[in-house]
Amino acid sequence: MVLLLFLEFSSTSMFRFLTHIGFLILLPAFCNGQSDTVYLDNNWMPKTVNKESAAYYRVFTPEPGKGYKVEGYNNRTNSAYMTGMCTEKDIDTKNGLFIFYDEKGNKTQEGNFRNNKMTGVWKGYSPTSHKLSSTANYMDGEIQGNAASYDSDSTHKYIEVQPRPSYDLKVYLSHSLRYPKKAKKGKIQGKVIVKFVVNENGEINNVAVIQHVSPELDEEAIRAVSKMPPWEPGKQNGKPVKVYYTLPLDFRLN
Repeated sequence: MVLLLFLEFSSTSMFRFLTHIGFLILLPAFCNGQSDTVYLDNNWMPKTVNKESAAYYRVFTPEPGKGYKVEGYNNRTNSAYMTGMCTEKDIDTKNGLFIFYDEKGNKTQEGNFRNNKMTGVWKGYSPTSHKLSSTANYMDGEIQGNAASYDSDSTHKYIEVQPRPSYDLKVYLSHSLRYPKKAKKGKIQGKVIVKFVVNENGEINNVAVIQHVSPELDEEAIRAVSKMPPWEPGKQNGKPVKVYYTLPLDFRLN
């Protein structure tokens, strides 16, 4: 009698029962859309930092079929410095649109990543007017050609003659850039991209980081670029004009 009941239950009813149980087991995996927070120190490293001592933090929220939405914040001000999409709960899996902000919430840069490398058209925004000030085309993380930079405050969208240094820029940077001790000790590497204005007289002003790596490397990039000797200014209609210029600086440890 017991065997008969089991056989009767093990046909259609058993299949439905097991299917229902399986659904209940899998349900939490689909419904668990909780966010995970990663706390970072001043070098953007997680390590053993807790909420109270963190300088920054990132929040990863699952997006079904897309991956994870990531939002970066300054822990002291709670202001957002970045939003984007990652395939995993790891900032090194960037895939999709990323937008970066200054401390006041104004956009500084936006563009797409593919397999954690910059791709397509990236846009830069003026730190003063917050209008579009530069565009650059990337492929596999490398800039293609020259950035189409212009002074958005003066609406110079097309520059006839791009500004350029009257000296060997690579030689200058190789002698001027110093690897910060803290970054070297932490084995921090990466490409810092800075944006600056070449004035009508060729002087360098308004230097700002639009692609960050770490506070130390960012500061060193700003210091070296700010001290550059004057360039030959850009020209529009035969006259010198202010032009925004984008420059990548690659910090690598041997």
